[in-house]
Amino acid sequence: MEETGTVIETRPGSATVRLVKNAACGSCSQSGACHPGDAESARVLTVRDPLGVHSGQEVAVHLPDGGIWLALGLMYGFPLAMLFAGAAMGWSLAGGSAGGSRAELASALAAGVFLVAGFLLLRILRPLYERRASLQPEIVRVTGGGSMDVLPRRVEVNR
Repeated sequence: MEETGTVIETRPGSATVRLVKNAACGSCSQSGACHPGDAESARVLTVRDPLGVHSGQEVAVHLPDGGIWLALGLMYGFPLAMLFAGAAMGWSLAGGSAGGSRAELASALAAGVFLVAGFLLLRILRPLYERRASLQPEIVRVTGGGSMDVLPRRVEVNR
């Protein structure tokens, strides 16, 4: 999927781009995840910048298919699964329904511990999924705001 936006800030190798919802978003199955809220809402993404763009330029950004759903699954689904796993484990270790209030307390405590562990595990593993190029949005061309439609790649000369 490709969207257009305006470069807000640049850093070596990356840029911050403000993407605005366009007319084609209405027919897209990922629209609710991409642009939650009203039609005028915009989102800001940090994207890879192989072209060396400048602030104020309008650019086309390639968003990998399925990357949004994978990110949402990691952010919300994994901790939620850990929460339920902790609740079930605490409940069963404390004797289940025979354990009474002790089982409920164990279930709640284990759910909390597993939830925190899930977020910590995601934090620890973050570098692994951030390096996957297939999940990273990338600027593919400059569409306006500059004197060139496509920027040349930088060439380094070894001396």
